[in-house]
Amino acid sequence: MFLSHFRFIKKFSFVAAQLRRWNKDDFGDQEHKLQIVISQIDDLERKQEVNPLCPLNNLKLESLIRDKWTYSNRVECKWRQRSRQLWCKLGDHNTRFFHLIANFRRAKSQIIMINHKGAKLRSLPEVKSTAVDYFYNLYKAPIRKKAEMGPISFKRLNQSFLFD
Repeated sequence: MFLSHFRFIKKFSFVAAQLRRWNKDDFGDQEHKLQIVISQIDDLERKQEVNPLCPLNNLKLESLIRDKWTYSNRVECKWRQRSRQLWCKLGDHNTRFFHLIANFRRAKSQIIMINHKGAKLRSLPEVKSTAVDYFYNLYKAPIRKKAEMGPISFKRLNQSFLFD
């Protein structure tokens, strides 16, 4: 009995060590990787503000943004699992507290209601259309009169010229 128990523990320890090595090699510190990706995105966006990016850097920026979402999802999943582990480990001693911890992130990232021009909008289609309208109006370019310098006037660009 004791010998078979010892073998099981030894095999289990070996599997646990292999899993730790696999986790470190394939995943590593996701939060650290996320911070690195965010800083690289910030650098490229700062460069983009000064000069347009070359096609290679545009592809790199798109790839970094995809990586950012991947790492963010992994970090969120890790913390969700960790909150469940704590709840299972500590049991019902403080159920309300652990329920709040597990649901805090979900509640924090929801839009339940918005105030728009004095009206309280609660339905999803109303909130979506209001958000789209708000950001559309925020970022649309104002119509300006073309600049003139005395008798010199600048030619106006037409749509066909822009998309050729």
